Amino acid sequence: MLAGCLPIDWYEEVKRVGQVSEKLLDVYKSYAQSVAGGCPRPPVLITPTFRVAVSRALFVTSLKDWVQVEGLMGELIYAGGDDVIALLPVETALEAAAKLRENYWGGDGFHRAGNFAVPALVAYGRSFAVRYAHIMDIMSHEIMESLHDLKKLAKERRWLAFEKDSVAITSSRTDAKGVLPIRERDALDVLIKMWQAVNAGWLSGGAPYDFDRIAEGGEGARRYPEGLRQAVCLCLSQELGRR
Repeated sequence: MLAGCLPIDWYEEVKRVGQVSEKLLDVYKSYAQSVAGGCPRPPVLITPTFRVAVSRALFVTSLKDWVQVEGLMGELIYAGGDDVIALLPVETALEAAAKLRENYWGGDGFHRAGNFAVPALVAYGRSFAVRYAHIMDIMSHEIMESLHDLKKLAKERRWLAFEKDSVAITSSRTDAKGVLPIRERDALDVLIKMWQAVNAGWLSGGAPYDFDRIAEGGEGARRYPEGLRQAVCLCLSQELGRR
């Protein structure tokens, strides 16, 4: 019918279109009742318009990811949907994770290009895995390890204020693992500054171990961003007290 000619069983086709319309009407009624009834998480209607909006937002996000990775002296391997794989220097890897998370929500909930505004996927989060590896390590193996960290560490993390939306940090040279919230980059910024301070000799190499010991003292320090900030402040105060 859409091609401009009637099918042989055109009457049955018309009946089928009517049945689909009735089913869609039932779905919309159910959705309206869920919203009116105060359902905290009403179902999402997967309409053609919804699919177009999601595809457009993910496409724009991928382009912005590409720009950010190259701007941080990295090499983009893959960017599609909300997935991205990239090689970056040690110095910019954490900053890249923070920037790519910011790309996902855009500015004020929109991706802007000139006079155009594309709605961002602010109803969803984005998790990352940062894995530090040696140049002689087998890259395919390290990528598989980072995917494992993403699924088993970052995406399974539950914070008090939200779920997932985390960055897992691991290394091929040690068994140490860390997971930080990334919806707001405060905790990640503190880690970046501490790392820079250790490299500059302002903090001792044992400061990260002190932080880990302090953070283990309370469950809230592991799950809530404010708890992480308090643990970092206590660690820094102890470090400065030794000098």
